[in-house]
Amino acid sequence: MGVPIAIAYAALHPERVSHLILVDGFAKSTDALQSPGFQAERALRSLDWTIYTETFARAIIGYQDEFATAMTDYLRASVDEETNRAAWEAIEEWDVSESLLELRMPTLVAWNKTSRWVNVEVAQALAADIPGAQFILIDDITYQMQLPNVIREFVTS
Repeated sequence: MGVPIAIAYAALHPERVSHLILVDGFAKSTDALQSPGFQAERALRSLDWTIYTETFARAIIGYQDEFATAMTDYLRASVDEETNRAAWEAIEEWDVSESLLELRMPTLVAWNKTSRWVNVEVAQALAADIPGAQFILIDDITYQMQLPNVIREFVTS
């Protein structure tokens, strides 16, 4: 959910952003609300907190093993149910699409083949709406294996 925030910041403070890397994101939340991840999150949002956090980590994001446990623990430690619901309701209203044309820094839009949050068409459209942006497909659900090398190559080239 950091992509709209990064877009807004980069548009407001281009002098502070040398490269912009956007992963599994959107500029307008309505473009992503029909994805399986958003639909599942919305359906579970007001139900049991324990079931929500477990399902969020394992089924919605797709983490397994220690990553799922860490995400579940992180959610429970960092936010309460009410605040979580309020945050997701706010996210559903986000729209930074008007800022895309203002982005002039080198921009990489990466889409994870296993993303349950954003359809590939949304990610491709995001890249197409940013002047000169590059688009790349990755297969790295934990963002630890492939993504660091992709970022390193993008920033140093």
